[in-house]
Amino acid sequence: MLVGMRSPVKPNLIRAPVPRRWFKLVTNRPLVPLLCGGLLTLGCGLGILRLTRNTSPDAFIPRDHPALSGKRENDSRFGLVEPIAVGIIRDAPDGIFRPPTLKLIADLTTAIENLPGFETAEVLSLATESSVRFDDDGAPGFERLMAQPPVEVAGCEAVKREVLSYELYRGTLVAADGSAACVVIRLPGEQGAEAAYQELQRLVAGFPRNDEQIVVAGEAAVRAHMGRAVSDDALRMNFISPVVMAVLLILAYRTLRGAGLPLLVIGGASAMALGTMGWCGVPVYIVSNGIFVVILALSLTDSLNLLAAYDEEQTEAAGRNRQEIVVAACSRLWFPMLVTSATDATGFLAIYLSAEMPPLRYFALFTSIGVLGACLFSAAILPAGLAVFPLGPARARWRRSRRPGPDAVARMLAGFGRFIFRRRRFILGTGAVVMLAALWGATRLRINDARILAFQRDHPIAVATAALNARFEGTSQLHVVLDGSRPGAMLEPDMLRRIEQLEAFTETLPHVGGTHSLAGWVKRAHEKLNGDDPRFYTIPDDPGEVTFYADTLGAPTSPMARLLREVVNADASTANLIVRLRSSEYVNEREVVQAVEGYLTTHFGEGDGQARLAGRVYLDCRWMDLIKRSHVRSVLLAAVAALVLTAWMFGSLADGFLCTAIVGLVVLFNYAVMGLAGIPLGIGTSMFASIAIGAGVNFPIHLLDRLQRESARPGATGEEAVARAFATTGRALLLAAFVVGVGFLLLCLSEFRTLQEFGLLIGLAMLTSYLLSMTLLPALVVSRPVVAQP
Repeated sequence: MLVGMRSPVKPNLIRAPVPRRWFKLVTNRPLVPLLCGGLLTLGCGLGILRLTRNTSPDAFIPRDHPALSGKRENDSRFGLVEPIAVGIIRDAPDGIFRPPTLKLIADLTTAIENLPGFETAEVLSLATESSVRFDDDGAPGFERLMAQPPVEVAGCEAVKREVLSYELYRGTLVAADGSAACVVIRLPGEQGAEAAYQELQRLVAGFPRNDEQIVVAGEAAVRAHMGRAVSDDALRMNFISPVVMAVLLILAYRTLRGAGLPLLVIGGASAMALGTMGWCGVPVYIVSNGIFVVILALSLTDSLNLLAAYDEEQTEAAGRNRQEIVVAACSRLWFPMLVTSATDATGFLAIYLSAEMPPLRYFALFTSIGVLGACLFSAAILPAGLAVFPLGPARARWRRSRRPGPDAVARMLAGFGRFIFRRRRFILGTGAVVMLAALWGATRLRINDARILAFQRDHPIAVATAALNARFEGTSQLHVVLDGSRPGAMLEPDMLRRIEQLEAFTETLPHVGGTHSLAGWVKRAHEKLNGDDPRFYTIPDDPGEVTFYADTLGAPTSPMARLLREVVNADASTANLIVRLRSSEYVNEREVVQAVEGYLTTHFGEGDGQARLAGRVYLDCRWMDLIKRSHVRSVLLAAVAALVLTAWMFGSLADGFLCTAIVGLVVLFNYAVMGLAGIPLGIGTSMFASIAIGAGVNFPIHLLDRLQRESARPGATGEEAVARAFATTGRALLLAAFVVGVGFLLLCLSEFRTLQEFGLLIGLAMLTSYLLSMTLLPALVVSRPVVAQP
């Protein structure tokens, strides 16, 4: 027996009666499976028409998760919504505080209020909000910050002094340095966000201005733009991807059979996945946009290997008819095809079983359905289609008649195989060095994500968000909810001072732009009552004064009442401290959340003033924690499944471990690429490792299977066995690696960085798996000790 080689285990599986009878059945009456496949595709495909989309950020966390239910409860209690912000920016010494720009703000506010569908929206700006005043007797009154746009510089300065004196407005409606103003639109629900965003974009695009810049941003704007982009993205990718694949198949085979039959498999598998998704009422999320492209890429592997086996069988026809050749090719590959399809599916099922975020689970579930559908169509439609077409391709037989032996690609790969065999120690040493370098690169990998990171940095919504975050207190909010044990607990001076101290602490944290709380309202009202004397910008000692200010500002006739309700509930038993962050990235949000949690543990305990966190920032941190946990679990599950399936196929735990080790190195290499290229582990990229294990193991499975078969030939040497395996299966895998890699790289056509990075990593993983299978795998196999054969 050859050095390090094992004879093919389970040779009876090649001649297993059930698979052979199945392939004889589908090729004996090929029109029947073709018709059944068409009806199945049509029935499932009709479900695609029922697909809807969901771009809500809340969709990425389980409905019963405490962080999500806490956010919804808090939003309802304080009337909080995620607004759309229209920023007016003017980078000049006098900023926005000049007559033309203030008039622009007033005119833009009026125009927004008059937009169709904005009747129920709240519009806040310098032109709508008020300040409180007290007369000599202490009687309160209210007046607009800017009842009319001033026409003189002195009037502009007066508006500037008044608005910047309010913690409520400074950093929200007006930048602290006066370089920008903001019109805030608070929509009553998520349903109208996309239409509102489109109306605002049209209005802003044609609105007259001088040297001001007008941008639209905010969490609701990001969500709204994402909704439209998801649809546009799907149309673009789902049109371009099959066209590119068809062109590649035509160039590779130059026959209708070679190009058409794989496309039938792709169509049927995709219809099963997306149609079932529609029939089940599952919406399309951002990550779901990649389902079609992923299925398209993975569906081709079995088709290309089967077509290669079919062509190889034709070169040794030996008087066999068309049906016998098809059955022989399918019988030779059915078991590797079954195992590779199972490993593909288990890679996705590992994500489904371990992920806690609904979009990731649905992506994995329905992609696995598509992968299994591709296996079904490859085992039925493809053999039936081959039985319909006449023997060919003619060019293969013509090439053999003109120049007996393998073609140039096969000869090149055979020579490469001989090189690997002769230089196996060098290959193993090089592999060890590369592995150590990959381990170092993987240590630089970090976990991070944000909705805004789904877009390219130069995307208009990303540019607008960055512009507003740089000038205002920030578009991301963390809420610190303080619960008292009785009504009025939050109006006690001691409690307000504790809130004030908490505010002061949070404002020292990095990435925090500012805060908004009941304490700030009371301090400003106290200062106003005392003639705007800065010495009175404090919490009064008298509880009666605090109650007076709260009653005044929260009275039904007060224009400031609705904003006050964001920071204290009706009976003043609960308060809400709003902490604004200039970054929505997890690495920055986590730093703030951990610091605030530590402060609350030390300074807030039992009794009055128990504190908890809520809001979008806190929710983001919690679902990123879910990603970390699910990623580790899914990788372990996929690796165990790949080990079990490959060990079962080869009848050897060592061979199973060998195949799994190859894809393990693939994942490690990708981690290194991510770490060195600055690609974080986030929503989309967290899925790549499990998929890379499940799909990438296809290459070592097929090559190891062929190496064992070639080693069993009478009189075969180790070098010749490797050369023949490279020239045949290695050649087919080269085309598969190229086409599958390109298929995944087509995700780079997406508008979303999430899918671009996902496609890049999976495409890279497929190419890396092929390279390692063609270098490290045979070097390891032929370097093993001689195995005694019975």
